[in-house]
Amino acid sequence: MKNFKRFPAAKTILFLLLVFSFFSCYRDKFDFDMLDTDGEWNPDVAVSAIYSNLTLADIINDHDYNNLVTDNTHFQTLIYSKKVYSRTAAELIFFPVQNLNTNIQFSVTGALPYGTDLQATPHQVNYSFMVIPDSVIIDEMTLKTGLFNFSVFSADLNHDATINISIPNATLGGIPFNQNINYVYNSNINQFFDISGYKLTFDNTGLNKNVLDIIYTITVHGNGNSNNSPYNLSLNESFSDIVLQKIEGDFKKMYFNFPGDSIEIRLFKNNIHGFIDFEDPKINFIATNSFGMPVRFNITNLKATEGNDMQPDVLISGVPSSWDINYPSISQIGQSVTTELQLDKTNSNVWNGVLISPKWFVADIAGVSNPTGGTSDNFANFDSQFDIDAQVELPLAGKTWNFIIQDTLDFELGEDLGVAEYLHFRINTTNGFPVEAIMQVYFLDENNQKLDSLLTPAQQIVAPAPCSSSPPYMVTQSVHKYTETTFEKQRISNLKQTKKALVHAQMLSSQSSTQIVNIYSDYNLLVQVGVRAKLHVTY
Repeated sequence: MKNFKRFPAAKTILFLLLVFSFFSCYRDKFDFDMLDTDGEWNPDVAVSAIYSNLTLADIINDHDYNNLVTDNTHFQTLIYSKKVYSRTAAELIFFPVQNLNTNIQFSVTGALPYGTDLQATPHQVNYSFMVIPDSVIIDEMTLKTGLFNFSVFSADLNHDATINISIPNATLGGIPFNQNINYVYNSNINQFFDISGYKLTFDNTGLNKNVLDIIYTITVHGNGNSNNSPYNLSLNESFSDIVLQKIEGDFKKMYFNFPGDSIEIRLFKNNIHGFIDFEDPKINFIATNSFGMPVRFNITNLKATEGNDMQPDVLISGVPSSWDINYPSISQIGQSVTTELQLDKTNSNVWNGVLISPKWFVADIAGVSNPTGGTSDNFANFDSQFDIDAQVELPLAGKTWNFIIQDTLDFELGEDLGVAEYLHFRINTTNGFPVEAIMQVYFLDENNQKLDSLLTPAQQIVAPAPCSSSPPYMVTQSVHKYTETTFEKQRISNLKQTKKALVHAQMLSSQSSTQIVNIYSDYNLLVQVGVRAKLHVTY
């Protein structure tokens, strides 16, 4: 069964339908063993079936997709939000495994009796770090995590050796990286070093790009074997598990593209006709940026749509050709900067878009970092993030509220309806909202054919409350409405084949089309339903 809490009239009718299930099981409340073995029982029963007091928060119970916001005057606004883009530093800039695979051919001069140490000429590797995107130039990077891995093998080195690894521009607490690997003759050596927390400074001079200098110095330990120089040593080294803590450099142009993103306007999901002319609707785009880089966005094809061909889409005007996103300075590293773009009736035709009661607002959004080109000084932290949130803001104030909602739910009344001679409903509503509801519920069979209707004809069961003619446009008093409807036996019998109920309601504002009406959180709708029934039970 679908949720009808969104609309007061629909929720009222749902309660009315539930009354039937009360009568379908009414006989179960009595012990028939206490009666004679045959006879008739003809009670006339009256009950108070429903008492419900609804505020707008009860009616619009749809918090997954929208939020009903109340200000300090109790005025209410519907805000539909969606995060259309979100990226962290690790998602925008990341490092694949760096496979260096250095092979060193070296020589030492002299005999190698036991206890003799001979040092080869140092071997320098100028390694260019790989980064994605590959256009990024890194000046300096501090690692949150990282490993420097080795798998050392030599087919011809017939002595033990010590391999010193020095990285002058990789420092921890100001001390350069300097570690040793002890190679054992005729063995495969596997070793790794944790480089988490190290700051790497890269060489980008001349034709160099993201270059880190690594110096290998090999000392051979004589064991009495002959000196068979030159020797070959395979290091098979790699950098892995690299996660940045902080990075500075030139991130160049990175492109962002998310076409056809949309915000669903749940208020109009079941609307089949009509509109609400909201006095001051808005579309907001909010960018939150903790990257030290400028970004420029283009928002195109922003439109309000019902998602069908019956109602033309409304293309929203007033969207700037480009939207520049602010960014923190180097002194604000670790902080976020917010940039907002708001479209309202003063700078766009968003009012026209809302007037078609759209089910969605849709847009194509694309952006680029460092849009002006040239050299840029950018930075990011591990927790840097770039988000864009889109909002449709509907303050609940307008001159005309006139729209029709309709929905179908599965519903069966059961075979026990035959015990009722008639059902008489008395519906009392006390309404503190400045809208009325003209309602009808159709009972349908399995082929969606109408069997009957609850009200004959459709009636106003919720009368509108009047408002003041000047700000704050508040309801001046609640209004009572009394409605009756009766189902005779023949009509009740016709409802046995009911499989569905079609709820149809027209919502209308109480004032003329020239006066604003506002909705406040302390408005309420009181619904009381009494039922009188004549039952005929044969036993």
